[in-house]
Amino acid sequence: MAESNSPHEELHQELHEESYEESREEPHAGPNEEPYGKPSEETLRSLFKVNKHARTYATKAHQHYQADNHYSARRNSARKEALYSVKGAVLARIAGRADKIERHRIDGSVYPCVYFRRWSFHCMTEDLCKTEDLCKTEDLNASSLDIRDGVEKLEDFEKDSETGSVTRSLKESLIHLRDAFGADANEHLPEKRVGYYFAGWKYLG
Repeated sequence: MAESNSPHEELHQELHEESYEESREEPHAGPNEEPYGKPSEETLRSLFKVNKHARTYATKAHQHYQADNHYSARRNSARKEALYSVKGAVLARIAGRADKIERHRIDGSVYPCVYFRRWSFHCMTEDLCKTEDLCKTEDLNASSLDIRDGVEKLEDFEKDSETGSVTRSLKESLIHLRDAFGADANEHLPEKRVGYYFAGWKYLG
């Protein structure tokens, strides 16, 4: 028999907020800190942490769906979509200053992979084409860009940089990307409320 959703969801919410709203010094970046320069280490670490949490939300959404906890599944899925959307929005702003962009074939589809120093991030082609000049200069759909075949799977798309553990909270990361690039994760939610619960991050306002 399926577990009652409301108490389970309330506990799920409290545990996640306690985990992600850990007491750390919040970033002090001002608005539009670096949209036109080389991305800082803080930005790249924030993107990595956002991507890692998006993958966690995807896993939890699947687990809750399998357990018939549909409200919890929807909330985790909404958060996953918001974080991947934030990642794409920020990459669209900084990809023009990348060290290089490759195309990787993953599970039969081709995705750009954007490199900054030791960091790399897969994304959707349409994310980069939000910046019109980038599409013109890199021509991401052209055969002139090499495609790496047969070495990657979907989990590699989600994993991105091989950088090990990043000691940075999701709260720090989301606040930094909001303040530096205007990429507010709450504005990227596909639905703001799931049942009685706010789907997003209260500390973003």
